[in-house]
Amino acid sequence: MTLLLPATAASVRSARHASRDALTRWNMEGEAADDVVLMVDELVTNAVRHGRGPLWLRLSVHPSRTLVCEVGDGSDVLPGPYPTDPSAESGRGLFLVDALSDAFGARAAGAGKVVWFSRRMPSPPPTEG
Repeated sequence: MTLLLPATAASVRSARHASRDALTRWNMEGEAADDVVLMVDELVTNAVRHGRGPLWLRLSVHPSRTLVCEVGDGSDVLPGPYPTDPSAESGRGLFLVDALSDAFGARAAGAGKVVWFSRRMPSPPPTEG
């Protein structure tokens, strides 16, 4: 699934809904899917706040049920370190992505950057029948 987005706050909601819809189509639900939607929200929010539009979101699933999310924008500034002030009101998004994903990172990509994460998704429960 690939979604092109303007660099506006409304894009965060669009990305969440599109991600949830894709996960449902791929039979990926439950807590792991909730975590993925939260991580998508964080990466798109960061791209809107700190990047340069337009933005794009790509979700893909490998045969091993490893989900990969990539968010790209037109800024070549890679994300910095996590904040060290525990009383800060923002700045924990990448910390959450790091904690909830199996792997995450950022890379330069032409005239911009891509921030990504991967997460192995559990197999769906067997159907009764």
